[in-house]
Amino acid sequence: MQEEKEAQKGGESIISELKEVQGEYAQLSELEEMEHDYAEKLVGALKEVQGAIDQVIPIERVALGPSFRYAKEAYLGSDAVVILTNNSGISSAIPLVKFKSGEILSIVQSATPHLKKAIATKRKETAERVELLERILKEMKKTGSSVKRQVPEYQAPEEEDLVSSSIASG
Repeated sequence: MQEEKEAQKGGESIISELKEVQGEYAQLSELEEMEHDYAEKLVGALKEVQGAIDQVIPIERVALGPSFRYAKEAYLGSDAVVILTNNSGISSAIPLVKFKSGEILSIVQSATPHLKKAIATKRKETAERVELLERILKEMKKTGSSVKRQVPEYQAPEEEDLVSSSIASG
């Protein structure tokens, strides 16, 4: 009788532990799905930022993780493609979204200082062009105004007026 009660308690404890495992597994599945979605969104945002600067960005090899330790060089190319070169000079291109989430984070972390510098440089160059265009436009407007003041209104010769009036009356 005593053994039977202990067996029931043991069975109940196993059942409660299994329920806990099921709950943890459900949470893990949900978190893994969220991790995948966020990783895809991060890659999409990175594509957009990198598209604005249109540059290949060097990546530290350690950011790739142990799966890609064969890589001699690594770059983040357009459309968020990781370009790997091995010691033999053979290259391969792998979409960033194909990497594990932890590797994506490392790659983005490695690329961020380069992105920051490239964006700052492009912003500065664009600001300089905008300033130059603005100054040229102001000067062009001044030139246009002075030309209008110096050139008298165009008067059609009388012959043209006769032709125009004969067409109008005809």
